[in-house]
Amino acid sequence: MGIGNDIWVPTDGGTLAAIQQDTYGNTTLLGWITASASNSAPALINDLLFYGNNAGDLVAVTTQSTSTGLGGGTVVYTYVTGGPVWSGPAISNGRIYFGSTDTYVYCLSIGGN
Repeated sequence: MGIGNDIWVPTDGGTLAAIQQDTYGNTTLLGWITASASNSAPALINDLLFYGNNAGDLVAVTTQSTSTGLGGGTVVYTYVTGGPVWSGPAISNGRIYFGSTDTYVYCLSIGGN
């Protein structure tokens, strides 16, 4: 597996675009997944992409690569808050931290630990 410099870019139109940058600064669109409208920077763990949306959710979607390009976009988890989630999630020690416009900062972990 090579080391890439890939980024995910959210759009207000409801897509997340995967862009790869090579060592010369050239960019290539790898593909995109359909998402709900978002102003949040996404965070990636393995094949799961986490982002906040304008509806007030933290969403996890799949991002598997396939032989024909980028696949996925299947929602596997949604956590509902009381306001839009515009902050990008931060990941540390198996936990996901994010803020919502409902004035709370949330911390989620697998198994409730």
